Amino acid sequence: MSPPSLQKHDLAGKRIIVSGAGLSGLAFVCALERYWSHDHPKPELVVYERSAAVLDRKREGYTMNIKPESGLHALEELGLLEAALSNSTVGTNGIQPLPTFWTKEWKPMLDLNTPEKLKQASQGKGNTTIRLVRHVLRDILLDSVPAHIKIHWERGCSSAQVLEGGRMRIDLNDGSYDECDLLIAADGANSKVRSVLLPDETLSYTGANCIMGTSRFPSGKPEILRENWGMSISGRGVPFLTFPVDQTTGVWALTYKSGQPRKRIRGDEAAERKGEILAEVRERGNMFHEPFNQFVEATDPLTLQVFSAMHKYPIDHAQKLSHANVILIGDANHPMSPFSGNGANMALLDAVVLAQQLSTCSSLRTAVETFDEESIPRSQKAIDRSHWTIELLHARGVKFWILRCFLVFVSLFIRLKMLLNSFKS
Repeated sequence: MSPPSLQKHDLAGKRIIVSGAGLSGLAFVCALERYWSHDHPKPELVVYERSAAVLDRKREGYTMNIKPESGLHALEELGLLEAALSNSTVGTNGIQPLPTFWTKEWKPMLDLNTPEKLKQASQGKGNTTIRLVRHVLRDILLDSVPAHIKIHWERGCSSAQVLEGGRMRIDLNDGSYDECDLLIAADGANSKVRSVLLPDETLSYTGANCIMGTSRFPSGKPEILRENWGMSISGRGVPFLTFPVDQTTGVWALTYKSGQPRKRIRGDEAAERKGEILAEVRERGNMFHEPFNQFVEATDPLTLQVFSAMHKYPIDHAQKLSHANVILIGDANHPMSPFSGNGANMALLDAVVLAQQLSTCSSLRTAVETFDEESIPRSQKAIDRSHWTIELLHARGVKFWILRCFLVFVSLFIRLKMLLNSFKS
């Protein structure tokens, strides 16, 4: 019997199509190239993406949490950790690495930025979350894609069907089609592949709606947000969140709970309806003190978005797609609401874990089963946590005062711990 490393690999010399050149699709391509054994002929990788190669940086200018145990771990596996740390929007440029919780009057309830955390962030060390602008992270990944791998821009998947033996065919939006031995669906929350093959796997409304925009301050952001960022919790069911991009730019989001989801508004439509949308923001956030109105007034209309927070739990591929050689990753498999703070993290980790399994397991079925064993509980946990976050941020009445007392207690505990450490030193 031949040694395992010399057994024929299911995907050796086969054709793999990746539908989507977002975070998960690009990370998968980089990871498979990195992990594939030299003992087997490489599979041919082809990528199709509906968007243009050059993104609209205003729409993609929001920042994302990248966490040590997931997103940063994945980037380290890809050899991209230093690039990610050097582009972080927090812990650099004088901006605090961790969020602050404020009252509606912008009085701090909890500030996690201890001297130790500040020192770790400045050195790029420690168990500290970073924030990256989405298009920056996408460019870091894109620059790492091997030159021989072809990405077909503005040719997105419009449909998919299963061929004999589980092979896949995808129809493209330019009228052409392509076939492959394995299809990696990385085409986002509104995945065409998922909608065709699994029409019942639809998104669920979380009960919260969001209005978001980017504010630009040529002379510098309001003083309270030059170094700090985080969330102002009103106690009236409406939080106002601020995320730094740099010293003159910040992303904000106002959210509220509702029994009904909203139609998405963005791009030119949002710019045309700027007055109406911002009037709603002011009305819903009328309890917030300055710099709330300063942020609203400085909003770039082309960055405005109105949307409902949606999510979907991941599938078990063996149960749902045993007849098809297709694997869903990232938002195509488990779209997450922004309240999970984990969409990019789960997408990056999915890509790396799947590439590792496909590279080391000689059987495609074993690779998919092992991937699901790791991915399903991880992503389910992230989605479940988002429910708790929604309740926390939108707390009212007694719930809000319990939350406020808890945050004050944690703040006092941190200060006491710092004081004790100073005595010891």
